[in-house]
Amino acid sequence: MASKNATKQTEVTWGDDRTNANDFDMHNATTQDANNLELALLHLQGSDQASDIVDAVSGTDVHFDHSSVWADEALADGSGVVWNPDVGLQLSDGDIISPAAALGSEFAHVALPGGLDQNATDDAYWSNSAEAIAHTAANEFGADLGEPYRDGYDDGTPIVVEGVTYSTNGDLGADIP
Repeated sequence: MASKNATKQTEVTWGDDRTNANDFDMHNATTQDANNLELALLHLQGSDQASDIVDAVSGTDVHFDHSSVWADEALADGSGVVWNPDVGLQLSDGDIISPAAALGSEFAHVALPGGLDQNATDDAYWSNSAEAIAHTAANEFGADLGEPYRDGYDDGTPIVVEGVTYSTNGDLGADIP
């Protein structure tokens, strides 16, 4: 049976003793976008590894873009990310990675050495070495968060979901190879 992660989107508790949405420069953000960022950060901070990544990118830009399911990306100059908080990633097995975890993956590009490498080398599994760095980290912290395992760069299609922390995982007990 698949498990589901979901956090009510209208009630947000803002924390003072951790990196929170106020620690980012938000662009094109509605109040709901700011709340979604806070919920995503709360979700990500359920993993020590993801917390370290979030802390490392604190102070960067988060550009909200609801115009495309393909909007998520790390900015090549390392200044931040573009994120659509409505979009998760549906994997080939039907499970869904949350928009929060997708944000964590983009943050990993910015935070981790080589995550934005403009001269990234080809990688048969993850497309290139920069993608391998970010998505390997996302799979690792995703396991801590109950998110499903992404099996390679081409495993998944963007999908609009019902909440920023919404995910399904039919294989919570699986070992990550």
